[in-house]
Amino acid sequence: MLSQKEYDDTLWKYNNIPKSITGQPRRNIRQAYRKKLMEHYYASNYPPFEPSPYELIFINYRTTEETLIQLINIINSSTLFIIDTESVGVYKKPNKPALIQVQIVTRELNSYILLIEVHYLPRSHVSTFILIQQLFELLFQTKNIIYVWGEIDELTKFTEFNLFTYDQIYLSHNINLQGEFKLYWHKHHPHIPTSSTNNQKCICEACIGIQENNPWSIQAATAYELHKWLDKRHTCSPFDIGLDPKLVKLNSNELQYRQLITLYAANDSITNNNLELMLFDTNEQNEQELIDEQQVKITSSTTTLTTHYEFQTPSYNNNEQLQQTPPVEPNLVTIESQQRSRQLTKEEKHKIHNRSCTLKQRKRYYQHGIKCRNIDKRFTIRNIKDILRQHRISFTAINFSTSSTAHERTLHIGVKDISKLETYEIQIQNLFTREHYKQFQYKKREIYHHTIRHYHKNNHHRRHTSNE
Repeated sequence: MLSQKEYDDTLWKYNNIPKSITGQPRRNIRQAYRKKLMEHYYASNYPPFEPSPYELIFINYRTTEETLIQLINIINSSTLFIIDTESVGVYKKPNKPALIQVQIVTRELNSYILLIEVHYLPRSHVSTFILIQQLFELLFQTKNIIYVWGEIDELTKFTEFNLFTYDQIYLSHNINLQGEFKLYWHKHHPHIPTSSTNNQKCICEACIGIQENNPWSIQAATAYELHKWLDKRHTCSPFDIGLDPKLVKLNSNELQYRQLITLYAANDSITNNNLELMLFDTNEQNEQELIDEQQVKITSSTTTLTTHYEFQTPSYNNNEQLQQTPPVEPNLVTIESQQRSRQLTKEEKHKIHNRSCTLKQRKRYYQHGIKCRNIDKRFTIRNIKDILRQHRISFTAINFSTSSTAHERTLHIGVKDISKLETYEIQIQNLFTREHYKQFQYKKREIYHHTIRHYHKNNHHRRHTSNE
């Protein structure tokens, strides 16, 4: 977040670019200042985005065969994925591809995020490279649904690394979540005239500054729909420096910097998943319509915070328009969606139905929860459930997430009764720590020895009785 002085300075520069700077350089400068101001606006008006539980896994030449085989099995048994990519800017040249983020959402409600560092892959003749190729081959199966914020075409520039081919990318059922979100917002948030008597603020695209033919940024969608600030300050980071701390020996500053970039890359993928959850939050009556039209629809309007821009974009002619991403044509998106829907089989429709139910269940389970950070890794899920039951803590779901950088384990406990949330948090303050594990093991040994003594005592008594 900018200080007041920094904000005023940036706003002044945005409105007073020297007239001597023209053409593309001028548009680039305006866009850079605008992004900085929008980042400040979102950070000032929304709480930070917090990802749902996930396990982070780096894919590079350090990745073992065992890990890759496990991931292949997980991908083979899953059908829902989210893909994102990151590139590195090169002066006066096309951006250099650097990172592929793949999120796997399993049927068991677990989430894995893979960060494929394409500049640190094993050599092509090594067995782990072949396993990575197999991983992508299974990922792009026709049975799989892959969500992308934008077009799947962004993967074509990664074909030079020989992990997959151009044709493979289009085998799966790819959904442009960015285009779907624009259609959703246009339908559920029409313009409200100022003369309306209901005093409701208009949040149509025009009134919140989204141009009709331009797609939404994922940051704007996160702010207006999820009411969260998605930090995009690291969008131009050097994603090709090797994010996995196992690649090279790092000092504390280097490690911390890589952790920030890694968190940014992971959050981009998780945000796509959360927006997808929102778009699939529909009742069973509308699911058939969702499948037939291949457009994500919402049955009830979502209440969204009203917005108030802290700065005004001055009017400018066509030569001074901000550089924008290619426009999305709603008609083309609709036609493409309808064409795809006619190709769906009953089995595919059934999978979409099951997936929507699973996602709603996952959202419901972790709607209210407790996080226990840096717990002792020796506690198992079964141990934790038994301990929670002993303390009369009612839970809906239990899950772990492990930081691959700091190697800290976080426990996520879904709680159904929100009124007891604060009480439960107090109860578990001293649970699942290293000291608690020692006590837990000591108690288990005591119970075991007591059981053995009781068994021998009874056995001795039976023998003594029989001898008499």
